[in-house]
Amino acid sequence: MAPEIYLKLGYGMAADWWALGITIYVMLLYELPFNNKDPVEQMKSILYDDIIFPEDLSEDACTLIQELLEKDPEFRLGSGDAGAEMIKEHPFFKDMDWDHLLQRRITAPYVLGNEDLESQENPGCQAPALPPTAARIPSELQEAFRGF
Repeated sequence: MAPEIYLKLGYGMAADWWALGITIYVMLLYELPFNNKDPVEQMKSILYDDIIFPEDLSEDACTLIQELLEKDPEFRLGSGDAGAEMIKEHPFFKDMDWDHLLQRRITAPYVLGNEDLESQENPGCQAPALPPTAARIPSELQEAFRGF
């Protein structure tokens, strides 16, 4: 949860930008930035601790995450009047063509196929702090997801 929720300051769009920062962190590093089994210690970590990044994570990725996980919601990336446009203009996304993305004219750099799953003893990467990977969807049901 975003710090402002713990502090009972209310929930606004800034809390969603916080969630985006957490999501990007997990996608890049396969772990949570604030991870403590004790809920009180977890809350204290969210409220007061700085994020530690590995040295090999790009500067653009680090600044994007830091700005999305700004503790003060008024200064969090995306919280200004420009909203999502502030995030889209971040250097991390310098090569992103947002119009092509919206029109679904961008191909994912890697698409995991059934042959990839079958060739791996333990398919996919799984962050230790995340729930286990869901069971594979039968091919007859996968058609419902075509185009996603």
